[in-house]
Amino acid sequence: MFYRILIVCCCAALTNFAGCRENYPSNSPSVNLMNATDTQDLDSTKTGPANELGFAKISKRQGDEYMEGIVDAKGKAILEPHAQILVNDIAGDRALLQWGRKFVFVPLNQGSVTQAILETAKSYDYAQPYSCRLALVMNSDRWFYIDESGQQAIADTFDFAEPFLEDRALVKSGERFRIIDTSGKTVSEIDFDQVSPQSPFCWQVIRIQDGKYLSGFIDRQGKLITEVSFDEVGYYDPEVKRIRVGRADKYGFLDERAQIAIPLQYDYAEIFSQGKARVGIGERRFFIDPQGAEISD
Repeated sequence: MFYRILIVCCCAALTNFAGCRENYPSNSPSVNLMNATDTQDLDSTKTGPANELGFAKISKRQGDEYMEGIVDAKGKAILEPHAQILVNDIAGDRALLQWGRKFVFVPLNQGSVTQAILETAKSYDYAQPYSCRLALVMNSDRWFYIDESGQQAIADTFDFAEPFLEDRALVKSGERFRIIDTSGKTVSEIDFDQVSPQSPFCWQVIRIQDGKYLSGFIDRQGKLITEVSFDEVGYYDPEVKRIRVGRADKYGFLDERAQIAIPLQYDYAEIFSQGKARVGIGERRFFIDPQGAEISD
């Protein structure tokens, strides 16, 4: 159960990173809903940015009821707003929907998405958008990958898995962690006690020695890039591209590739918030920017 919770949280973060994402740009102008003749109560309807093909998520509120749907480039409802639907992702002409307790992928280029289409579509207990032409899905606590036709793309299923990024993904079977490519081939065996995602360019690894948890970092090929010596490691912050680390009661920050960006020179250090972090040397407390320069509070 721990790994199920972990991968859901980490997947949400990782989908924001650059990589093999097949989504079209979502910075196009919003659809003009004045053309949506079959959508009512326009004042209560909001439209997200349209992708390259013009598809966009709409959200609608009627009293206490909240609904989501999808419109095309002309503002016509392809998926009528519905209270049991959440539009998790729109990539090209395909959408990932959360329909009640299930996740389904549906086409948007074949006319309206009807109740019948939703009922006959393959469903999953959990699913992530496509990345590197594969989508990570889960059924009955087993993780696996499907191709763009919806077929299982890699024969193995896993206790833990994450979406592909730059043709690499971390998976776990039993007590064995490994990095695989999009064909399912093992790129690297991970000989550590624990492994967890960090930035788009590295994973944190942990070795337990005499009851102590010591951390280092490996790259996406499984190569050790930072020695296993940190006794404290925070989460990667994509806004400032920094990871707070500690060793022997001294604190500093790594960059997104797990290289030292700010030396471990502080007796006290907080994570970055709104572009600055509070640190201390001795009794003195002050703020620094992501480059380590002292700034005013």
